[in-house]
Amino acid sequence: YIIGRYIAINYDDFKKIKNSSLVILIVVCFCLAFTFNSLASNYFQQNYILFSLDNSIYILIQSICIFLLFEGKKYYNKIINKLASYNFAVFLYNNIIISYLLKETITTFISVHSRFVNVVFLIGMVLLSHVVCIIMEVIRKILFGKINDKFISSLCSKLGNISIMENYLKY
Repeated sequence: YIIGRYIAINYDDFKKIKNSSLVILIVVCFCLAFTFNSLASNYFQQNYILFSLDNSIYILIQSICIFLLFEGKKYYNKIINKLASYNFAVFLYNNIIISYLLKETITTFISVHSRFVNVVFLIGMVLLSHVVCIIMEVIRKILFGKINDKFISSLCSKLGNISIMENYLKY
């Protein structure tokens, strides 16, 4: 939130940054994180991903650069917009699925296969976990959607005639 507020306050300065500079910074941060993770993994003789965790400075810089690349751009694609509506649910459910349901499977599989097979497997697991999260969210919307709509309608009627808010809060 602090970084987002800082970007909002200094938005004119951030608009001056060229897209090519942002892409270069993303690639450099990725390469640094990959290199440091590889060196640490070789040194400690185990998978070491400290430089790729969510709170890593490299991931933070990459996230800000990606945000700045796409901020203000106007894209419209029906499929992508539909999938994007599930991002928050994927964020919430994904940790549960990976941590509790798939962690043992992933660890076992990675320990016995080659690097290429592991990369393909991990990409497949990420896609599978996203699909499972989206299915869970669709089921949640079907089961609780009407209850949520009634709650929002009653809340809006109690707050007064705020049709803008009602349209914003509905699915």
